[in-house]
Amino acid sequence: MIELGLRPDPPAEHRTQGYTDAIIAGLVAVAGGDVPANDDLLAVVEGCRNRWRRALAACTVEPARARQVFTPAVRMQIVEGLLSRDGASVHKLDVDPLTGRLALLAASSWEVWGSGAHPATWRYDLSEPAPTDGTRQVWAGREQVLHVQWTSHPRYPWRSVGPWAASASTSRLAARIEQTLAREHNSPVGNVVPTPENDQATKTDDDGDPVAGGLLDALMQLRGGLAMVPTFNAGLGLGQHAAPQRDWRTTRIGPAPSKETIDLRQQVVEDLSEAAGVPAVLTRPESDGTAKREAYRVFVASSLRPLLDQIEVLASELLEVEVRISAERLAGADVASRARAYRALAGKDGNLPVDAAREIVGL
Repeated sequence: MIELGLRPDPPAEHRTQGYTDAIIAGLVAVAGGDVPANDDLLAVVEGCRNRWRRALAACTVEPARARQVFTPAVRMQIVEGLLSRDGASVHKLDVDPLTGRLALLAASSWEVWGSGAHPATWRYDLSEPAPTDGTRQVWAGREQVLHVQWTSHPRYPWRSVGPWAASASTSRLAARIEQTLAREHNSPVGNVVPTPENDQATKTDDDGDPVAGGLLDALMQLRGGLAMVPTFNAGLGLGQHAAPQRDWRTTRIGPAPSKETIDLRQQVVEDLSEAAGVPAVLTRPESDGTAKREAYRVFVASSLRPLLDQIEVLASELLEVEVRISAERLAGADVASRARAYRALAGKDGNLPVDAAREIVGL
């Protein structure tokens, strides 16, 4: 029996309005800032993707045969798939028709088919995108496919779960906070000056239109300078008993998010960053250099290195050669701590052989 593995059929579409009405309603909603919350458009999402992309692109791949296949562009494509809702990236091993070299082609979507539990028996129905011809459907065996997963479903190992899909509630909360702030910042902005209906405040002509010479005109022409304007202290000729408690003052109207909203946004951003394997310290502008260097060391050691180990195993099976991906170029900021660890292991206070100590600390 053949089972569909990765994606179920999409539900049938139901509309309560015509396409034209739906498009117009969508344009009006975008213009007014009233758009559905989308957690895929958050800055923290792009920030995490950018850190992962640059980290994988900076790694070195050995041997040369693998380096030609796992180019920096391919490694960055892998990140795009992992840090998506799918939580997976699928590439098909193919031959470049111009150079004759092996190449990895990214699949825009895929379905996994198979009648057995062993991955070696699975087959992939891949959609390969093309600039002018759209997509074409191709079949490939497991031995032709590089299928990297952020994490697999506990019951269905061919399915993947992305970091923000696994923390869907927090992702939706972050999107709603951003939507709320966007709506608030889309509100009218300006300064309101309360002025009485008095000739000293606004002079008008016989038709009731304002003319130059009044308080309103003086304020409109201020532009950072100085203007002598009438005071309300005398009650506009009616005496101090008619004067307001305070003289006239401007009142600003515009976005004023609460401190609780800003604090909650920062906390949610840090939570989403941690969910993607990026230490929250790296998202805090106030973090000092020492804290960020330590956080980056943790990112390389506990997030990047395990992913590289997974890719090494899959790539070695795909190319039938031992593939090694090194992150040593990213460890430059950690040289001092690694040197201290080396001295503790092989120095006068340690008793390990030099070669063993260097292997442990990665020197």
